[in-house]
Amino acid sequence: MGWRVLAIDDDRDFLDLLSQGFEQHGHTVVGCETVGGAIAELEESGEFDLVLTDLGLADDGGLALLERLREARPNVPVMVVTGHGEAEAAALALGAAGVLVKPVELSSLLEAAQKIMV
Repeated sequence: MGWRVLAIDDDRDFLDLLSQGFEQHGHTVVGCETVGGAIAELEESGEFDLVLTDLGLADDGGLALLERLREARPNVPVMVVTGHGEAEAAALALGAAGVLVKPVELSSLLEAAQKIMV
């Protein structure tokens, strides 16, 4: 059975690619371009099996979102996909299940998600 994935990235093209790739593998993706949109989806849509988020988000920042997610949904794994490799340690310290640095191949992203979801 597929996962319900919340994906947050301010790069619409990357978000579309990520969504299409995961959906081709049987997963449902809800995409958001802002922290505010992601919080609204979490409040309105309920549960997600996996969260994929960028860190370089304009409206509140990905690390702040990660911290809020860990508090609100501690059992939902969060994978960080970011162009800011130097933030990897901070993301892991805040409870990220994994960090991938952009540019990242979709196949690598799917493989990392599979390992987290086992």
